[in-house]
Formats: sequence, structure tokens, C-alpha cells
Amino acid sequence: MQTQTQTQQQSLSDKDIVNDILTSTKHVSTIYHQGILEANSPNTRQAFYDLHDHTLECHLNLLETMKNKGWYQPEKASQGQKQNQSNYY
Repeated sequence: MQTQTQTQQQSLSDKDIVNDILTSTKHVSTIYHQGILEANSPNTRQAFYDLHDHTLECHLNLLETMKNKGWYQPEKASQGQKQNQSNYY
């Protein structure tokens, strides 16, 4: 007899799992960024920088994997959206 947890785990697709990991890396990156801003010593700040950079690399790898499998298709910005952003900054 399978438990409910086992049944739920079996129903997750690879896409669901990667998407969940991608979301988690976004949250972790935010926490590391806050740590960088609030670090009280250079060594602590550097540790958060290193963790943050590693997390961003993982996030990029996940995005590339998702794009290659057709699971993630970012919308291309229109010329108007690009102009709005350049005017904003």
C-alpha cells in the first residue's frame, strides 16, 4: 500500500521538479542578497557573495535546461517595452 506522499511524488514530472527548484533558487538568492547587504564583516560578506554567485549560476543552468527542453519560453520584449525601460533608467 502506497502512502499519499509516495503517490504525490510519483505524479511530479521532471518539468514540475525543475520548476520548483528554479523557484527555490530565486528565494535563496534573495536571502543571500540580503545577507550581503547586512553582513557585518568582510569575510561574512564574501561568503554571502560566493553563495549568491553560485546560486545565480545554478539558476542560469536551470533556465538553459528548461529552454532546451521547451519548458521555458521567455517572452521577447517589444521595442516599446525596451524604450520604456531605457527611459526609466
